Amino acid sequence: MLPRALSYAGVAVDSVERAPDGGLLVSGVVFERESLRVAADRILLPNEVDYLWAVFSGVPGAGSFIEAGQLRVFLSENKREATPEVVYLPELYQAIEDGLVLADRWAPPVRVEAVEVINESGQMLLLASDLSYAGRSLQGLFQVNPVEGPFGLDAELPAGAPGQLSLRHEATDTSLVLQLERRGDAVQIAGDLHGNLQQTASQLKFSADFGPASWVPSSAHAESASFDLGAYFEQFVPDVGVRELSLSRLEFDWDGVDYRAALGGRAVADFSQFEPDLGGDLGEQSLAFALSGSGDLDGVLLQELLLRSEWLELELSDPLQFNWREAVFAGRAHLAARMDLGAQAWFDADGVLEASLDFGLEKGTSGLGVVGFSLQGSGLRYQDFLIEDLESRGRVDAERLELETLRLWPSGRGAGDVASLAGSIIFADLQSDFEYEGTLEAGLLNAMIGQPLLVEPLRLHAGRIVGAWPALEIRGDLETSLQSEATEQIDLKGQFLLRDLNSLEWAGAIHCEGAEIIVEATARQSPAAWSVEVASLRWTDPVRPEWILVAPVRLDLQRTEAALEQRLSMSALTLRGSDSKASVAYSPEAGLEAEFTNLSLVRVDRWLRAELSAYHLESARLSISKFRPYLEGSISVGAEERIVEGAQARLEILLQLRERGISVERVELGFLGQSVLSGGLELPLRLRIPEAGAGDGDAAEFYELLDGALSGQLKGASTPEFSRWLEARTGIRMDGASIDVDLGGALDQPVGYAHLRLDEFGLGARFPEIKLPAIEKLDLRLRVDETSLDVQRFDFVINRERVSARYTMPVSTLRRLRELDFSEPWLWMQEASGSIELENWQMQNWQDWLPPYFRQSGSLSGALELERGLVWAGDLQFENFGLRPTDSLPAVDSIGGRIRLRDRMLEIEEAGAKVGGSPIELHGWINLQEWQRPLWSFDLSGVNVPVVRTTSMILRSDIDLHLKLEDAAATPILSGELRLRSGTLLVDIDPLAPSLQRGPRMRPPFFSITEELFADWRFDLKLSGNDFVRVRSPYFRTSLSADLDLKGSFAQPELTGSVQNIGGELFFPGAKFALDDGEAFIEASRPNVMQLDFSGMAQRASRVITMEVRNTLDDPQIQFQSSPPMSQADTVRFLATGSTTGSGLGNVGLYLGQGMMGAGSMNESLADRVSVDLGEETTRSGRNTLGVRFELTPVWSIQGEYDIYDSYNANLIWSLFKR
Repeated sequence: MLPRALSYAGVAVDSVERAPDGGLLVSGVVFERESLRVAADRILLPNEVDYLWAVFSGVPGAGSFIEAGQLRVFLSENKREATPEVVYLPELYQAIEDGLVLADRWAPPVRVEAVEVINESGQMLLLASDLSYAGRSLQGLFQVNPVEGPFGLDAELPAGAPGQLSLRHEATDTSLVLQLERRGDAVQIAGDLHGNLQQTASQLKFSADFGPASWVPSSAHAESASFDLGAYFEQFVPDVGVRELSLSRLEFDWDGVDYRAALGGRAVADFSQFEPDLGGDLGEQSLAFALSGSGDLDGVLLQELLLRSEWLELELSDPLQFNWREAVFAGRAHLAARMDLGAQAWFDADGVLEASLDFGLEKGTSGLGVVGFSLQGSGLRYQDFLIEDLESRGRVDAERLELETLRLWPSGRGAGDVASLAGSIIFADLQSDFEYEGTLEAGLLNAMIGQPLLVEPLRLHAGRIVGAWPALEIRGDLETSLQSEATEQIDLKGQFLLRDLNSLEWAGAIHCEGAEIIVEATARQSPAAWSVEVASLRWTDPVRPEWILVAPVRLDLQRTEAALEQRLSMSALTLRGSDSKASVAYSPEAGLEAEFTNLSLVRVDRWLRAELSAYHLESARLSISKFRPYLEGSISVGAEERIVEGAQARLEILLQLRERGISVERVELGFLGQSVLSGGLELPLRLRIPEAGAGDGDAAEFYELLDGALSGQLKGASTPEFSRWLEARTGIRMDGASIDVDLGGALDQPVGYAHLRLDEFGLGARFPEIKLPAIEKLDLRLRVDETSLDVQRFDFVINRERVSARYTMPVSTLRRLRELDFSEPWLWMQEASGSIELENWQMQNWQDWLPPYFRQSGSLSGALELERGLVWAGDLQFENFGLRPTDSLPAVDSIGGRIRLRDRMLEIEEAGAKVGGSPIELHGWINLQEWQRPLWSFDLSGVNVPVVRTTSMILRSDIDLHLKLEDAAATPILSGELRLRSGTLLVDIDPLAPSLQRGPRMRPPFFSITEELFADWRFDLKLSGNDFVRVRSPYFRTSLSADLDLKGSFAQPELTGSVQNIGGELFFPGAKFALDDGEAFIEASRPNVMQLDFSGMAQRASRVITMEVRNTLDDPQIQFQSSPPMSQADTVRFLATGSTTGSGLGNVGLYLGQGMMGAGSMNESLADRVSVDLGEETTRSGRNTLGVRFELTPVWSIQGEYDIYDSYNANLIWSLFKR
């Protein structure tokens, strides 16, 4: 019976059966009505007896619950157009209370496992789970798309008491508490939203009263002193990029008629996601804002508006009132904005813009208020476009915009360039009417286009823009001057008209050095093609007849993906004068035809910087009938250059481009009536246009080699007049030249000969900065037959030195020429043989091409031979070379030796030199079996070699160095030992100088070689020396020993070991320190720190002072101790002056005297054994005390003094011991 009863309510079920506990299990429940469909997989109804007992007894039993499984609610669009009945909140609240009264009596507790709400597109809107209802209380969890994490729900509507609804989102630690209370015929809702997401405390309180006849509340209030909405944006909708939206002030009050509102806070957004589209480093940007106002349903009074970011400031100066009904501003107000474009990252720009809007000026033409605007800018830049100053003013209302002025100063106010625009635009149909003019400086435009093209400003006059967008007409007068590296100054002046942004008409003239070209032309574009039509052209020249365009000419370029020659067409362009003619035409069907008759290049010479005035094109014809797959056609040229009156150079060429190859039927070069060069050539090679996007394959090449026959003859001989003319025109000197070439056969197996002779060939005038020496007596004889190509002779003299060479290569190797394969660079020598000889080259003849430190001495002789299979052999002998001394290195003389090459093994034999008179020897070899990775080994040795020689330092060493790479898989290593010896170092340093200058502080190992070629090479060096250098100064003496190891790579060397001082003395005005043995050392555990360990002692009369230097070179710690004890300050004063109480001027004078007396000696001077104490104390009569001490031996000394009692004393002192 239950299914039938439910069907009357529109509910369908699949089955009903009795559950084990006695209840009814209803399966497949479906309720459907218009735009709503509800389906439940199962519903368990309570046992009838248990249900009735619970109803009448009021005590629910264990089986008196209604339990549901999965409940799905499907929502769809309501197609009916019936007007829904409006139900307001008090009525709805009453209906819920009435329903709950019945539910209190008859409804058992309900439990639902899950509820899904799905829209018509299949998207889940809400998911609820673990729902339970009992005793006017509803609990459960639900999740709303796209918010992550569930909300906890706890709702309660007790009878006769306010209802309460609580929502809590655990993931964000946020809670919303709503309280609903019936007050007469109204309902009040009060809420408290608070959270603590990311340790940010937020709270918002609000309330509203709803009457029985409107959903607009009769009163409302909201306030918050701190609320972080950005944290919720980041949690719930992270794709938006809002990282912070914190409200520091939120106030809202509504009394049913008027409202008052205030809002303030700060927002931070991360715009990194937009960087791929906009470019720049957008990152995070912040904005502070403040807004307040009041109003009613008819209008709004905006009292405060403030926006401030890193680059934008916007502020409202006075309250602004706007009437919604009349759409008009009331009162006057001013809105100002300032933008620092350089501080924003949305686009590449700089400069400052200041804008303002003035409201309430007057009523507009349509009743709307008029808003005035102004804009000021300075230092503006957008990408490569610069505008130093900008000024604009105007007015706008709902119907039109009136631009009173827009003025641009690209180079700043006061400069010559300025542009202005004024006019209006009607919004309804975008009808525009503007006038403009401007002068733009050449430097500004050249910077924009990236090259110095304009030499005069670009001037625009009488400009006007009229029409409705996009059907605009832009017209004006244009004037400027252009010049490039290839052209002279060209003046351009004319009128232009741009229609609909698709058609450009030009009527004007260009001038250059008295010549003028007047043109009327039109350029158009359409979705299908670009076109240019020249209606008329007149070319006048001061000395040549006028040229006139015979008929209008049109050029079209189709906008398709076809090849260029298929998209391009041009009707015949014919320029005709009284004695000359030029004609060019092109079409995909007929190809290219160009013909020139009696053309003097003086006509174009005045336009170009190249010197062409002497050239005359008697006739020229170019005909290309076919472009794909290769070029076919012909070229003929007859040209002259006038040399002197009545005499000229003449060139004739006739060339055919055929399917079987290129045929140069005739080449004839004549000079002053004599033939200089003549001949012809048949070449099995076709020219072609590379295919677009062909990559690196054959289709990308400009030529194609064929198997056809090769033939040609070329003969010629220069004359003295031709040689002088060639040098004057090109800077190339070629005296006594003759050539005789006869070729036959094929490209991969040619036969024939070539003979070239030159008395002198020089490029010195062409490249004067290089100082290239001339080549003299050149004789080249080459012959090729079926088996080989032989360079039978190649002799020449360069800079008075003779070179002779021979070369032979099998013809089979020439077949590689077909593929032009250069991937094997040694292929051309693999099967070849040859030789080259140098005989007694004197280096003094090459002084201009050698570094200045080479002496004018030395000779070089040698020969190099090549056998098949890249087998090399040769000897190179050099002797008596020398290097001049430098600031730090001694002279190197007697450089000589022999380099021997045998079967790719280069050996250095008997090589040596003298460095500062000390001999050194070099031995080694280079294995060239693998050209890309040669192996080598070099040994350098010498005894007592001066490695450093300057005015202040001489350092000698025994040298035993080895540089080796004997395994291709290994790393080159420099090993060996430098045994330092017999050195001297003069140091000009005063320990009491007021300031000591020093270079940049360096740390061990003090150097690094980071060049890529050497960076991975390794060290294994030993540097040692016992008492190897004496250090001398007027104030300091010692000797040094060293024991250092250098390892690691050249880029990251590792230096360890120590440098020790052997005794020594350090002089102060007040005392002389005897230094103990000490050291500066580098440990492997601290490779970048130089550590110090030095000590010394000084004795003055009865005072003994010790000094210790510890810690590191970067942070040395110097400690003094004295007996009798003195403070550190007194100790330093005693050392500086020799006194702790008096002036000590005598000691300072003696100290300076020691410097002068000892500066020229390496040993102890007499002054070093005398000490004077003057003014250490004061006598009874007020005079300074005086003490003089002379050290006879280290233990005996004589002392005389004038003491504090005004007495004179003499003492003989014997020092028993020293501390």
